[in-house]
Amino acid sequence: MNDKSNEKPQMLQTEENGRAEPKVKSEDMSGEGRLTVRVYTAAGAIPLEDAIVIIRDSPSAGGGIIVSLRTDRSGMTPQISLPAPPKATAQQPGNVKPYSTYGIDVILPGYYTPVFENVPIYDGISSVQNVGMIPLPENGYPDSRRPDDMIFYPESNSPGL
Repeated sequence: MNDKSNEKPQMLQTEENGRAEPKVKSEDMSGEGRLTVRVYTAAGAIPLEDAIVIIRDSPSAGGGIIVSLRTDRSGMTPQISLPAPPKATAQQPGNVKPYSTYGIDVILPGYYTPVFENVPIYDGISSVQNVGMIPLPENGYPDSRRPDDMIFYPESNSPGL
């Protein structure tokens, strides 16, 4: 008999305030959160159609592609459901994360490619990830970036979270 209720959650080592501390990762992903991605430029004034939005597992889960979506004329992807720990996880003692994390890449010709890491998804919550696209310069690259360069947004610095 395989009873997972008696298994201990996996311990992860994280760096917080300069020292390693244990952090418990919930293995129960029976919950479900929803995600929509909104892609735009010009500080939200212009929605971008046909952007490719790739949703990935977190690097700790292998980083594999879960789904690839396209934005509609309003710059929105269809809403998708993603596994997350159940709400009750937040009530458990200790450092159990009450959310799952995913990566989001947005690809559109003529724009830099933003890469979002550790985007949190909570059980029972519908989230919208706003993605402001930065156009590539038409005449040269004054900031020395190449068109294939990516812009990374780690969890702590993610605009729109």
